[in-house]
Amino acid sequence: GMESYCDYTEQFTGGESSSNKRPDAAINLPSGGKIAVDSKFPFSAYLRMQDATDVATQELELKNHAKDIRTHVKALADKKYWEEFGQNTPDFVVMFIPNEGAVADAMKSDINLLADAMKDRVLIASPVNLLALLLTIAKGWQSHQLEVNAAEVAKLAKEMYDRVGFVLDHVVKMGNNLKTVN
Repeated sequence: GMESYCDYTEQFTGGESSSNKRPDAAINLPSGGKIAVDSKFPFSAYLRMQDATDVATQELELKNHAKDIRTHVKALADKKYWEEFGQNTPDFVVMFIPNEGAVADAMKSDINLLADAMKDRVLIASPVNLLALLLTIAKGWQSHQLEVNAAEVAKLAKEMYDRVGFVLDHVVKMGNNLKTVN
């Protein structure tokens, strides 16, 4: 359900050396670059935390959940998708976690998680964050399309101006020639 001008490729495979580099989606940017989105995420510790009945187990599983995110952040950072996608590609990858609560709980459990992930060029995104990113990219595509259309209108206007000038030159010549006829 991507908006107009927010183009993406699912299960994108990068260059020849990228057999182990396959994000779930690559969002195409108007500049020609791409942003890798990875949504393969282990939820087991988070689910165990939700099923736990005692507070100690919940806290332990929540720490394990944050640790799982850290491990996955490191794995994504090591893939360096941005090197496979060519020029004009931002040097980060989006780690999509499709559960607002899972992201918030992990950040609460490990207060440095987000900052450390950003240092590793991994943007941890919940559904709301990903939607905001996609809407921003869609606006970029719309601006790009307006720019392309404006350039085309300017080109056509110049061509029309030149043609009208050509016709007027002929009309003036014809008028001058008619004046010389007796």
